Amino acid sequence: MDPFILLALYASLGYLGGMALAAQTGVRYLHSGRPRQAAACFRLGASFYPGRRNRVLMRSNLLAALSILGDHEAANREWRRLEPHLREAGPYAPLAAACYVASLYYQGRYREGMQVSNHPDARLDEADRTSFMAQDGEALRLLNRSSCELALGLVDEAAHTLAQAGTLALQHQVMIQHLQMARARVAWRRGEPEQTLRIVRGIDPGGIPEVYKEELLLLKALLLALTGHPDEAERVLDFHVRVSSPRGFLYRPMAEGAVAEMRGDSEAALTHYRRALKSGQPGGEPALRGGRLAQSLGDPNLARFFFEEAERTDPESCWAAMARRAMQGPLPSAHERN
Repeated sequence: MDPFILLALYASLGYLGGMALAAQTGVRYLHSGRPRQAAACFRLGASFYPGRRNRVLMRSNLLAALSILGDHEAANREWRRLEPHLREAGPYAPLAAACYVASLYYQGRYREGMQVSNHPDARLDEADRTSFMAQDGEALRLLNRSSCELALGLVDEAAHTLAQAGTLALQHQVMIQHLQMARARVAWRRGEPEQTLRIVRGIDPGGIPEVYKEELLLLKALLLALTGHPDEAERVLDFHVRVSSPRGFLYRPMAEGAVAEMRGDSEAALTHYRRALKSGQPGGEPALRGGRLAQSLGDPNLARFFFEEAERTDPESCWAAMARRAMQGPLPSAHERN
C-alpha cells in the first residue's frame, strides 16, 4: 500500500484508525525491506499520532528506517527533535535511544553511541519491565551499546553489557538471534574459537524478517571462516539476498576474504578486503586484516595502504589503533590478532 493512499482512507477509518493503519503499514514496509516507504509512514505518525509516547515510538521507528537507508544526516536531525522528549517516552525510551545508536555505529561514531546509550532517560524503568516490547527495546539498547564497546576494543565491557541484556525476557527473534551473534563476536575477540563456533552454529535466522537476515548470515559466515571452517562458511554465504542490510556491502567481502585467507589464497583475500573498503562503511576491521596479510607476505607498501585505510575510514575503532601500532613496529602479537 502506497503511504500516500493512506490519506484517502482517513475519512472512512477515522483519525485514530488511519493513524493506526499508518503505523502498522510502516512496520510491514520496514520488515519487508522497503525503508523509504516505511519512513514516510513513520513521519506521518510522528507528526499526528495521538499521545506523546506514541509519537516518540513513531519517531524511533523512523530512526530505524533512516539508519537502514543510510540517511544519517536525517537521523541526526530526528534525534535532536526526539532527545528532549525521552523522559516522556516511558517504556519506549530505550528503543528510541537504541535506534539512534545504530545510526551512530554505522557512522563509526562509537563513543557518541555509548553516550547516547547511557543517557539517563534512555534506560528502562523497573515499573515498565512488565512490557515485553519495552524489554525488547532495552535489549536493543544494550546490544547496540555492546557493538560500540566492541568496536572500541572494550571486550570485557561488551561482555558485561550482553550479560545485562541476557537477564531480560526477550520475545522477538531478531533480538534473540542478534544477541547470540554478539556473544559469538565477543567470544572470538576473547580468543575462544571453540566457544565462538558453538554459539555461531546455533544461530538460526529462519524466523526473522528479511531486512534483518543478511547481516546475521554474513557475520555467521565470517566467524565460521575465522574459526577454521571455510567450507561451512561458503555454504552459509550461498543465499539469495532478498533485502540488503546497511552493512551487507562490508560484511560480504569480509567473509569472502576470510574464506580465501583460511584456504591460503592470499591474492583473492586481499582483493576481497579491498572491496570491503569500497562499501562506504567504516572499514577498520577488513583494512586491518588486509594490512596484516600484506605485511606477512612481505609487501610493506600494500600493508601501509591497508593500515592507512583503517585510520581513514574508521579512526575511532580499535582496529585503527592496532593499524597505527602495526605501522610503527613489528607484527602484532597473537593475542592482538583476535
